Amino acid sequence: MVLLQDGKVVQTGSPHDVYDKPATPFVASFLGGANVLHGQIKDGRADVGAFAVEGPQGATNGMAVQAFVRPQDIRLEKASEEPSNNVQLARIERMTRVGGQVKLSVRVGTGEPMTVQMSKTEIDQLGVQQGDRVMVDLKEAKVFVEDYTI
Repeated sequence: MVLLQDGKVVQTGSPHDVYDKPATPFVASFLGGANVLHGQIKDGRADVGAFAVEGPQGATNGMAVQAFVRPQDIRLEKASEEPSNNVQLARIERMTRVGGQVKLSVRVGTGEPMTVQMSKTEIDQLGVQQGDRVMVDLKEAKVFVEDYTI
């Protein structure tokens, strides 16, 4: 697979490699839906929205960053009293079942909307419904220094 941007090759590789390891923000946004969180580097971490994730190599304090988080790279748990490290409280605004998958729209406490995709089995095991409070944890995020817009 070869991806071009403005007539220039920006990434080559197998479909899985390009999807799982995007080289640029363009590639991350072009291939499939992703939640895009904006923030900045603080003490070597990327503070994006309500989360702090590993920053990109060479990023320094104050640099603006974008984190691309695929809907299947978000983990939900039933809400407990207080969330722990880098886990945020959210409310399920909508649940849409499509075959064996469930697409959820959640809104974290700071107001950011996020799309989450989980299997029907995982949702049934959690026992959550629309309107319930959940804890949101990012399993993986691709973070880039913010120099790109669509």
